[in-house]
Amino acid sequence: MASFVRGNKVICSGTFKAANGDDTQPGAAELLLRYADVNGDPTEEVLEMTMNPTSKVWSAEWDSRLSAGGPVEWVIRSVIGLQAATQGQFTIKANAANIADYD
Repeated sequence: MASFVRGNKVICSGTFKAANGDDTQPGAAELLLRYADVNGDPTEEVLEMTMNPTSKVWSAEWDSRLSAGGPVEWVIRSVIGLQAATQGQFTIKANAANIADYD
């Protein structure tokens, strides 16, 4: 399982393929993340994804500064058109020295 140090931006990406193998792309896609914030409270965040028109790879960038250490569950899913999804998990490594300060 992949791991990242808190404070890094994490790029999540994926591709879509129709069940019949066509290169059909959804009209929109989103990244949903579930994790614990720095206070330990369960948090859900949804990010809009963008597609590279050449590679057909959809991606979104997540700022991990407000997460606690531990598992982050994610799902990439189509929003308009093609119905498809993929999911996974990665880990945020954190300690008291890398808590974001927004004051």
